[in-house]
Amino acid sequence: MKEFGKPEASLRWFWEPVEGSGLHDLIYTGYSTVTHAMIRAMCERWHMETSSFHLPVGEMTITLDNMHNLLHIPIHGRMLDHDEAMDQECAIDLMTRLLGMSDVDARVEIRTESAGHISYPTLKRVYEDHMIEARRLEDTQTREELQERSRRRQCNWEVVMGRDGLSVLVRLSGCSVILNNRTMAGSTILFMGWILEHLSGLYPRKKNKEWTPERPCAGRWLTSRGHIDVHHYRVLLDRLEVDVVRFFTYGDHREIRPFQLIVTYSGWLMCGKERVYRHLPEQTSVICHSGAYAFADHRIA
Repeated sequence: MKEFGKPEASLRWFWEPVEGSGLHDLIYTGYSTVTHAMIRAMCERWHMETSSFHLPVGEMTITLDNMHNLLHIPIHGRMLDHDEAMDQECAIDLMTRLLGMSDVDARVEIRTESAGHISYPTLKRVYEDHMIEARRLEDTQTREELQERSRRRQCNWEVVMGRDGLSVLVRLSGCSVILNNRTMAGSTILFMGWILEHLSGLYPRKKNKEWTPERPCAGRWLTSRGHIDVHHYRVLLDRLEVDVVRFFTYGDHREIRPFQLIVTYSGWLMCGKERVYRHLPEQTSVICHSGAYAFADHRIA
């Protein structure tokens, strides 16, 4: 999308499905250039035990609040809490409750697929049904129809990402590079957006003149080609000073994405019985010039 540009606003065949899906804001994220060397240098400082980057100025981590503002991804709702082996009734409950499928359609799918699984053609059909209905309700005014539109869009999030998609995205942001080879994976948009927002000077950036406050903060910056040598970024990280670290970057974005209490949650993000990612927002700290530790309070960000 960054390379080919976006269709004109008059081309409703493109924009209506995107707006109806609830995924519209993600169009305004993404980077034309992502340097493997810089991401590798950052991942070398990632510690799974504390879910944080260990830097000369202290510890920093990617939080739910970061994801909420950088990508406009919903961060509310329950995590998946099912057993590893699901029976048919549990699978039907998840399909109807999370994906918005009817009980009849869910039972048909269970008979077709093994318990706990759903086919991609069915997911595609469910997604399209929700999208069509959300588009139909786009200009609605009544409270009931607004709630139904919101429900349909939320169901599309569940179809595309899954209820555990948030925890998977956060986990991948901490391991976007497999250090034993040159393979990149995971949510590099989230990772890059976080770096550009919080560690100014680490990577070449410039203001995106097309960015507006109602769009995700990950689209605030444009990137240019960085250095290909990982040692270059290791040196920059070794010389990192507190003056170039931004712990509070979303104060001007709170009208668009209000603070949510859930971002103070400290503990494991789960997918069923699997511990996916240890979310520890209190790990974000900075060493003051006096040598004492000052903890970043996300509640006043």
